Amino acid sequence: LKNAVSVGAITGGSKTSPLWKSEVSNEDFAEALRKTFAAQTMLASGALVRHYAEADPLGPGRVHEYFVQTHEGVTVFGGGVSRQRVNGETISAFGALYENISIAARPRLSAAVAVTGTADAPLTALANGSDIALMVLPELDGTYRLTYRATYADGQIRFVDADSGLENRTEDAYSTQRAVGSGTGVKKKKKKV
Repeated sequence: LKNAVSVGAITGGSKTSPLWKSEVSNEDFAEALRKTFAAQTMLASGALVRHYAEADPLGPGRVHEYFVQTHEGVTVFGGGVSRQRVNGETISAFGALYENISIAARPRLSAAVAVTGTADAPLTALANGSDIALMVLPELDGTYRLTYRATYADGQIRFVDADSGLENRTEDAYSTQRAVGSGTGVKKKKKKV
C-alpha cells in the first residue's frame, strides 16, 4: 500500500458556486495531497504516534486527536499533527512534519552525564522535578541533532547535544508579561491593561 498511491498532474477542479473562489494553486494542492499521503504513511509505520484522543463535548461524533512525530522511537521536537474527525471521517488536519531525518537515535552520552554539560562549559543544576527527554531537534538549516531536553534551576529549558554534552539551544521556561497601558474598569476605576 505504501507505494500503491502516487500523485500525478493536478489540474482544474470542479465549479462549485460563483460566490466561492479558490485561492489554492494546482501546485499547492498537489503538495498538500503529497503531505497527506506522507502523514498516512507515517501513521502506518509508527513515525506518528497518537498522543491523545478526546471526544468533543459540543460536537456529537467529533473527536480531536494529536499525533507526535518520532524518529526511531524518539520524539521529534515540534513535529506533530492535530486532526479532527466526525464519525470517523477526517474533517481537518494541520501540523508540522519533518522529513529526511537521517541521524541515529542512539546517544553517546547518558542523560545524567549530558545534562551536566562539559568541563569547559558546565551547566547549572536541574530544576526540582525536571524530566529529561531525549529528542530529535530540527535546526534552522534543515539538519537534525539528537539532544536531551531539560528544565534547569535558572529558569531555562536547554537542549544539550546527546553526543557531546554541549548546549545546543536555550529557551525561557516561563512566559512573562508586563503592563502596557491603562484603562477604566466597569466601576470607573483606573486599571492596568
